[in-house]
Amino acid sequence: MELLLYLGKVSLYWIVSWGLYRLLLSRHTFFVWNRAYLLLSLLGALLLPFIQYPQQVPGLPEVYLSTLPTFEVTQLPPSPPGISPWTLLIWTLYACGAARAAIRLGRQWQKIGQIMGQGEKIELDQGNLILLNHSHIGSFSFLNSIVINQNDYVHHFEPILRHETVHLQQRHSLDILLVEALRIVFWFNPILLLYKRELQIVHEFLADKDAQNRQHYAHFLLSYVAGQRVTGLTNTFFQSSQIKTRITMLYKKPTSAWMLSSYVVVMLGLGSVALTVAGCQQTSDQKEATLPESIKVEGDQERIDASLEGKKIFAVVEQQPEFPGGQEKLFQFLGDNLKYPEEATRANIEGKVVVSFVVTETGEIGQAKVQKGIGHGCDEEALRVVKAFPKWTPGAQDGQAINVRYVLPINFQLNTSHKTTTQPQAIENLPADKRPMVVIDGQKQDPTGPDPIKTLPPSRIASINVLKGPKAQEAYGAEGANGVIEIKTKAE
Repeated sequence: MELLLYLGKVSLYWIVSWGLYRLLLSRHTFFVWNRAYLLLSLLGALLLPFIQYPQQVPGLPEVYLSTLPTFEVTQLPPSPPGISPWTLLIWTLYACGAARAAIRLGRQWQKIGQIMGQGEKIELDQGNLILLNHSHIGSFSFLNSIVINQNDYVHHFEPILRHETVHLQQRHSLDILLVEALRIVFWFNPILLLYKRELQIVHEFLADKDAQNRQHYAHFLLSYVAGQRVTGLTNTFFQSSQIKTRITMLYKKPTSAWMLSSYVVVMLGLGSVALTVAGCQQTSDQKEATLPESIKVEGDQERIDASLEGKKIFAVVEQQPEFPGGQEKLFQFLGDNLKYPEEATRANIEGKVVVSFVVTETGEIGQAKVQKGIGHGCDEEALRVVKAFPKWTPGAQDGQAINVRYVLPINFQLNTSHKTTTQPQAIENLPADKRPMVVIDGQKQDPTGPDPIKTLPPSRIASINVLKGPKAQEAYGAEGANGVIEIKTKAE
């Protein structure tokens, strides 16, 4: 369904772009600019759905804050859901429509080739001139060929050849082919027919500009009688529905140069629409997380945040705040309570969420906020668990309890490896033959000695990664049979 949502967004941008063109630009005599706008809006709409609303900028540089080791939440990728009958029906109808559009384009191309094969081919500097021995169809140009029927060759050869040569030189056929190619994918959207019509009329305006005598050329258009049109792929010299518009544009006074600013206005309008759609998408992705009954948020957050107003908050202190039971219990708390959001799992969302919070002088948690997020429920889940922290032992400076700001990076990662979300229990309590290998900064630690994790100051730990089973043995051989704890420390 993600693809269907993308197709819908592209269609929305096309409708808005075409509406702005008709409202603000279509009456200008900047034909080259109009052609460029129509083509760029067609192609740009394919990229606009990928615009993401900017995330909140961190309020404080992380380097000045006390940063806890990165905690990693891992989750197996979701199993591909089964295809529902309605989804299968929608895709079947879409595939049939796309196939029909592709067949129609192929038949039109084949018809043009058959017509060109009927005439006499003459090579010119600008391309090929094909003269037909009948007047059943109107003269036209396609890619690098100009096709002129017998009547036009006898009575109107020079003005029609000059007109169609402009189409060849400016490669107008490629514009129409682009629209037809898009119609295969977006066959359900009629807005592309309107784009095609606008491009065709702009092509005629560009070719009519080279008319040597404006008044004589206008009379010629009024008196001209054409044969049947070939297909919608060609630039046909005469289309009755366009004659009035073409003559009106011939006599129209050139648009003032200052009106070029209207193109800037239109582009700003499109940018605003794109940001609005991206913002709405982000809002819909950020659903409120429900608090499990097993977690009780201690303290009134509004009261705590209000109590911190106007007070000094430290970043570097003599004695850091401590989670009840130490860092081992902190990681255990995070591992027990952090859950990988189902929405993020379904969308295959990975990344790091950075949460900052203040451990108050009373040990409560205040001013918890996401400094860097990834959306899809991950930000809310990280913030929820941080607010659920029990009271800490407050930090101290000169023997006095103080407010200290902390930063906790939480890495959400989808993979199939056997990583754990909690820090292991004390290694020294395990039998010697059951102890996992500990690797600190690439150096294997003595398994018979004291627990190396307890002897390592928590402030020096940058990240902890636990491998089990085949992954551990694949990386460390038989030594990893009981698992491996990889620890990276911060650079001093």
